[in-house]
Amino acid sequence: LIDGEAAALRMAQQLIVSTPEFHTSNAVRPSGSSRSIPESHPPKGVPYKAIVYLMLSGGADSFNMLVPHTCAKKDMYSEYAKVRGAIALSKSCLLPIDATSSNK
Repeated sequence: LIDGEAAALRMAQQLIVSTPEFHTSNAVRPSGSSRSIPESHPPKGVPYKAIVYLMLSGGADSFNMLVPHTCAKKDMYSEYAKVRGAIALSKSCLLPIDATSSNK
């Protein structure tokens, strides 16, 4: 990583470990009350990258989190559907991810 990317990665890690859900010195105890809705801010019109943190309780079927939809060289969805059988998600209910502008 170049210096700026390393600093950004370190900052992201610090933000994650500072969240209440990450505390390891205490068991997470639901309070029973909902969190307040954060104040909405107008968009600034500049590009940004976001960290998306998912806290899942219970089991997660990781084969159904990111399901192949459309691949240029090989029909990965057909292969997925064949392996998953009756529990495969239908292609019509999938939401495609546009990664054409990604450089990673």
